[in-house]
Amino acid sequence: MRVAVAAMFSPRETFNHYHRLLAYIGRGIDRPIRLVQRKTYGEINALFAGRQLDLAFICSGPYAGGGSRFGFQALAVPQIQGRTFYQAYLIVNRKTGTPPSSP
Repeated sequence: MRVAVAAMFSPRETFNHYHRLLAYIGRGIDRPIRLVQRKTYGEINALFAGRQLDLAFICSGPYAGGGSRFGFQALAVPQIQGRTFYQAYLIVNRKTGTPPSSP
């Protein structure tokens, strides 16, 4: 099973953060897990488009944007005190007051 993670850290740190979870999943499904790391969610989406991934850890933006295109299905959603929770920060340039354009 090929599992992707968009790197929020260095490749080594990403591996350190995810390797036990991926090993646990692999034991649970009795299949080996191969960690695939990419720098951006766009790169991960391209791998989905090429059917080169089976699972990915993504946040809500890529999930919403790729849901209809790739048929994403959420398998797990974080909960805090029994509630699903997500918090994001939008950082804008103080001088212009407008956010930067998307890539």
